[in-house]
Amino acid sequence: MNFSSLGFFLFFATFLLFYWKIVRRQKTILIFLGSYIFYGFWDWRYLGLLLALSFVNFTAGLLIHDDRFKKFIFLFALTFNLSILFTFKYFGFFVESLRVLLESIGWEFSTVSLNLVIPLGISFYIFQISSYTIDIYRKQLLPTRDFVAFSAFVAYFPHMAAGPIMKAKDLLPQIQRPNLIITQNQILSAICLISLGLFKKVVIADTLAPQVNRIFASQQSWDWKSLILASVAFGLQIYGDFSGYSNMGRGVSRLLGIELVLNFRQPYFAKDIQQFWRRWHISLSTWFRDYLYIPLGGNRTNSKLRVYTNLILVMLAAGIWHGAAWGFVLWGLAHGVLLVIHRIFNAESIPVFGFAKIKVVRILKLMFSVAFTNIAVYTLWIVFRNPEPEVFLSIFSRIINRSAGIFELPDVIMVAGMVALTAIVDWVESVWQKKPHFRDWFLLHPYWLGIIVGILTLLSLTFQSSDVVPFIYFEF
Repeated sequence: MNFSSLGFFLFFATFLLFYWKIVRRQKTILIFLGSYIFYGFWDWRYLGLLLALSFVNFTAGLLIHDDRFKKFIFLFALTFNLSILFTFKYFGFFVESLRVLLESIGWEFSTVSLNLVIPLGISFYIFQISSYTIDIYRKQLLPTRDFVAFSAFVAYFPHMAAGPIMKAKDLLPQIQRPNLIITQNQILSAICLISLGLFKKVVIADTLAPQVNRIFASQQSWDWKSLILASVAFGLQIYGDFSGYSNMGRGVSRLLGIELVLNFRQPYFAKDIQQFWRRWHISLSTWFRDYLYIPLGGNRTNSKLRVYTNLILVMLAAGIWHGAAWGFVLWGLAHGVLLVIHRIFNAESIPVFGFAKIKVVRILKLMFSVAFTNIAVYTLWIVFRNPEPEVFLSIFSRIINRSAGIFELPDVIMVAGMVALTAIVDWVESVWQKKPHFRDWFLLHPYWLGIIVGILTLLSLTFQSSDVVPFIYFEF
């Protein structure tokens, strides 16, 4: 079920009707059942996979805590998790890459294809469930002995399909003991989050999707300016799509008395690439920081070369996490290199020739930093959107050579309008994030909230396509 579909709203309304009427322990059981029903609507055949992952890691957590062979059990559980992820997501890519490599040196190699459908949200819940086992092994978390609650934690439907990736210490206790009383402010803020997320998904992301698909599907027919417009449009599309999902997931979860972590914080206003990654997909950046970057040594090493290597390795892993294609590898590697360049020449080192105290100079310096960051990010979105090397290299070639082709003025107007609209929505959201439950904020009296929600919902219904457009990150 898609968050922006009528089917989901009917499902959630029914779920909520029962949820608010039952006691705490029953709420945990209902979350478990509701999450499995939600996932079953996508493909019921993979419910067994979810249950198997839950059972293995639940059992491993108990054994790691009590058993003297905890290192072996930990490695077994982690290998099991990553093997599942590799089999479904990377096996075909690995085999095909090996075939190309061997044939390039004259060896013949017959490939084996599994033709498996990638389970919805597998990258997200594999990372989430692995963090549980890792934290127990590190003695940072005590294992739960409630299998139902643990299974609900793994499959929690407001976020399991596309994050945010929640640590067990943050989410599991809430599922075991959800708030019994939900305040008026929490309900109002949840409704606002849902309506804002729906607006970002339908009005921004889904409106731009046809333009992006039309240009990139036949990129040889379009001129270089249109290709640049398409890259900007895709950057806005994926942001509206993914942050819209996160907003809706947080709103839905808040109505259950469970808080999800903030996953986006106006990333396109970032003044450098490091700040961008602290604002974009925050839960993934945090996961890689805690479970890969810091174990590799992080910033604690005295060797700058080691720090730079760690940054590149982490971003390379982030690129591979997104998809099985060489474009994702390059995308992650390029972001790692940009983070290294930032470490060497950060925005603070940009010379202003003794005029640093002049406000206009500081503003211009900030604008330059934001512009440079966005140019880098949007350029790399081309690789992310078109991960096959022959495709993104062709696009870059046409842009660099200023190739002629179709250019339509309405595309410019569309993208310019969506840039402005995204900036306005980001400003509104930044204000809301300062007061997440709107307590004592007179500007957002319930009547004003009703007007805002009504306008957002009306616009979303007006722009709603007859076909439900899947969320982009459902592919990952």
